[in-house]
Amino acid sequence: MAQLDDEDFSIIKEKKPQIVNCPESNMKLASGSCLVEKLKSFNLNVALGTDGAASNNDLDMIGEMRTAALLAKLTDRNPEALSATETLKMATLNGAKHWD
Repeated sequence: MAQLDDEDFSIIKEKKPQIVNCPESNMKLASGSCLVEKLKSFNLNVALGTDGAASNNDLDMIGEMRTAALLAKLTDRNPEALSATETLKMATLNGAKHWD
């Protein structure tokens, strides 16, 4: 998997994507992990999803929230990464956001 640098994130920010983190699906498919804290540092909107039944065994959003919070801490090697409040926002409000 290619590593992204700050220039890549600046290009991503310019395009104003709506990003959906599906950590359990990513783990099941061994496709890597979402750099949630890095995306947030570029003011990018990150929502939380479960993906589909083919790549997630239970589609449990509460479980997905727990996995996302723990995985962000591991990925960033920071126990304060992705707080409970931010995780809840990702699972609710961030999915409804759009760029004007």
